[in-house]
Amino acid sequence: LLGNTFAFMGKGGLPVAMFRSAAKQYGDILRFSVAGKTIYLVSHPALIQEILVKRVNDFHKPLVLSERPVGLNRFFANGILTSDYPEWRPQRKVIQPLMHTKHIESYADTMARFGKLLLSGWHDGETRDIHADMTQVTIWVIAETMFGMDIKSTPELAMAGKLGQEVTVADITLPLPEWLMGARNRKADEVNNIMSALVARLMNERRTNPDNANRKDLLTLLMQTRDDENNPMPDQFVRDNILT
Repeated sequence: LLGNTFAFMGKGGLPVAMFRSAAKQYGDILRFSVAGKTIYLVSHPALIQEILVKRVNDFHKPLVLSERPVGLNRFFANGILTSDYPEWRPQRKVIQPLMHTKHIESYADTMARFGKLLLSGWHDGETRDIHADMTQVTIWVIAETMFGMDIKSTPELAMAGKLGQEVTVADITLPLPEWLMGARNRKADEVNNIMSALVARLMNERRTNPDNANRKDLLTLLMQTRDDENNPMPDQFVRDNILT
């Protein structure tokens, strides 16, 4: 009845150690039963490529099959990461130029700079929470490269990221019937409210100040994208994909 449910209920997120052990013992494709739902683990690179690239039309993303948004779908809506193939393909065409080498190189420089900033606060002999440190530096990088925000202005971004991660992992590891989802749904709503308000405020700042047109953060670049008929992309498109 409960299947593998308890193995998925740990506070540390997904049971990665169990996945590795099970894949080593039982093979490249495994099936888990979690609270009445079936989850498949595919671990061989060739099979992963088969699913994500070669036969993408045969494997739908959860949003298509779910009665309500769960996991990342709660926050990214119709963004490129969570959209199914018919919606994903035109978005990829629009977004791909933003992934040009020159943009990626500038992001790498930012990552290196914030990595050095993080290390400058470390001291010989101390014990560090590496997860907390890596989360912090990731928030710094996201704030600057994606939103063009000063690293001192990221508390709301950090809080929303933490809450969003908790909801997403809980949806995967501990699926519940709708009547027990109240607290989790409210937490997800809080994340969406924080991030939607943040994106709306930053977009408005760029529109009201002409000098912002020369910014190179991802939000500005998304706002400058055009569709095949040279129309600006809708605000919802920008919101979903900057959060993705």
